Amino acid sequence: MRTTAATIEYLLLFSSISIATISPSTEQSTRPSGLRILQGNDDGWAESNIRALYKVLTQRGHQTAISAPVRNKSGTGSISTDWKPLAKPGEYDSVPVGAPGVAEDPEDPRIWYVNAFPVDGIRFGLDTLAPRLYNRKPDLILTGPNVGKNTGVQDPFSGTLGAAAYGSRQGVPAIAISADDGNRHSYENVLPDDPSEIYANATMRVIDELVKPNTMEGPSYLPEGCVLNINLQKAGPQTNCKSANDYKFALTTIFGIHHSSGFTHCGSQVLPGEQAVLETHLGCWASVTIIQAGKFIDGSSAQKQFLLNRAPEFFSCPVVSQVEESSEDPSIIDQGIDLILKAHQSQNLNI
Repeated sequence: MRTTAATIEYLLLFSSISIATISPSTEQSTRPSGLRILQGNDDGWAESNIRALYKVLTQRGHQTAISAPVRNKSGTGSISTDWKPLAKPGEYDSVPVGAPGVAEDPEDPRIWYVNAFPVDGIRFGLDTLAPRLYNRKPDLILTGPNVGKNTGVQDPFSGTLGAAAYGSRQGVPAIAISADDGNRHSYENVLPDDPSEIYANATMRVIDELVKPNTMEGPSYLPEGCVLNINLQKAGPQTNCKSANDYKFALTTIFGIHHSSGFTHCGSQVLPGEQAVLETHLGCWASVTIIQAGKFIDGSSAQKQFLLNRAPEFFSCPVVSQVEESSEDPSIIDQGIDLILKAHQSQNLNI
């Protein structure tokens, strides 16, 4: 959305009242069969990945809405603030200086920005959008697909995970998706071989398998109080991941520390780490980790077993390096420090 003078006027004059015009009764009368979904991210509302997922979800009959930061807020974790009018332009000049702190896309009343942090996008979506659109909480929260991976010590600092964890703590099942791909661009800037749609359709595979809206409802989608953290290997014509169907999904732990999972999976009681799966070169892989939303640590053995029972045929067994990550590995600590520095250097902590 390139904001013209007309759309600027629209934002300034109507955004503060437009949400009141969303009638739950009207929505219910036209609601497609499928899930009520709230989307967020930390890369910004105009990022290609989140818009591609929005498009695919809508095409698949789900009722979805976006509530995300107006600018890139990567590396801001669970930070929260009050939104305020824009002192700087929105991401990719999508919103002008002086625009309201929260507003809709004039071209689509289901796409909203907040001039705040990723957590605040989900907070606005839960407190304001969902009651108006769905007359209830959403069935599912999806954050991402993030531009770049979120593995290991990065996890607690990720705005993508922070936003999903906030939603989980409010009682809504939440999935955070990240792609090991740093290519950042606007949804309006169509690139050759853009993998955004591949990441979106890979996310749909997770939803179709784990959520299964026709057989289970509510928090039973996922273990209560947990977030599903998914990291996709980079996709594209020069990679092993040329389509969404190429992905195999591996059940993982945050660090891959050698401790018993309490059950046998892939012939072992030790699960691989997220990063180890991303570094697997044989095939196309995605890591899937259950993370406790309140502590950002691995889910319990029972919670992991819940996930396996939920989709026993979904998970595959990767061949990973024998050298697993640990929280003592200097490279892992460096990743976390680097993420924090990038957040500060890019002024992501400023509104």
